[in-house]
Amino acid sequence: MALTSADGHTVWANSLALSLLGIHEDSENPPGGELVRDEQGRLTGILRESAVFAVRELAASPLSGNLETQLLSAQRHLLSHGITSVHDIDGPDAHAAFVSLRQQGLLDLRVHKLLAVGELESAITAGLRSYEGDGWISRGAVKIFSDGAAGSHTCHMSEPFADDESNVGMEVTAYSELVRLVGTAAEAGIAVAIHAIGDRANHLALNALAGASEATGRHALRHRVEHAQFLLPSDVDRFASLGVIASMQPQHCPSDVPLLGMIAGPDLASYAWKSLLRSGAEVVFGSDSPIEPAIPLKGIHAALKRTTPAGEPPGGWDPAERLSLAEALHGYCVAPAFASGEEKLKGLLRPGMLSDFIVLDQDPFALPTHEVKHVRVQSTVVGGVERYHREA
Repeated sequence: MALTSADGHTVWANSLALSLLGIHEDSENPPGGELVRDEQGRLTGILRESAVFAVRELAASPLSGNLETQLLSAQRHLLSHGITSVHDIDGPDAHAAFVSLRQQGLLDLRVHKLLAVGELESAITAGLRSYEGDGWISRGAVKIFSDGAAGSHTCHMSEPFADDESNVGMEVTAYSELVRLVGTAAEAGIAVAIHAIGDRANHLALNALAGASEATGRHALRHRVEHAQFLLPSDVDRFASLGVIASMQPQHCPSDVPLLGMIAGPDLASYAWKSLLRSGAEVVFGSDSPIEPAIPLKGIHAALKRTTPAGEPPGGWDPAERLSLAEALHGYCVAPAFASGEEKLKGLLRPGMLSDFIVLDQDPFALPTHEVKHVRVQSTVVGGVERYHREA
């Protein structure tokens, strides 16, 4: 048995699972991961970051079902929540399945397919470049993990966690390797998407991207930092000055409210959507599904309120960072099209753009902000064809 944390960065494995994984008392920590031990040095069964990968490989089997069938089910779910395009960061098998569905005439939403870091070298050899493709399937950035997650206490921080003074998180990818990967990708015309949650991880990610500025400009790449949750105030303006996209997930804020006392001090810019927008940065919104539900209207509500479902804290956590409805919609519609290099094709409704849009049962601009989460999708249109319609 192996149980995963909600953020996917920690696994609790029993002794039989550890045995099947070849993990024993003499095993060493893998690079960018940890086999957690107790005070006597014995394995606890807790695996963090890269140590989790072996569990995923063991769990993946033919019994898990046909990927195309699963994607069709996921597609129906996404369309029902008004999603017309996705930025997908799964493996090459997902890309092959999307291509197969399209060949069969079954692909009803648009896919911007990012690369896993393990695919980088083969992608370069094959001559792949970011933004290649067409209006249905296009190539994106390569995702690199700089650190872990807040809930798992593995995000890389400048200061220790308040409830664990010996822990500043973890470098999942060592900085020297991060610099190498960013430079290699940029030289080949492939953008990077760096997972960075902790303030130290974000600082190092921006440093690495700054070092690749020449190749970035030559290939007109749109690099992004995934999450950018906790920032040093001095790093907020660097996103705009470096042309780096802040790819963020509003639903993480209310989910993480119980954790913020352990992580976010008064000197950090946390979930700093408004501050980043004011600085001139492009802020892209998504779900980080399956960590949060792929339901944009819930994300929009989180961006407006910054509270838990119970309304805590009153007035929202750090309310100065709350957004207007127009700003939140920009993050879910216009900004993602820019991030994928497709702003001339989609993101807005105007002549010459793709006919992708949704119909809602209420006008969110006519509602109080706390009512926006109750708006429902009536229909979803992609390429001028109704792909979903809610039954009465």
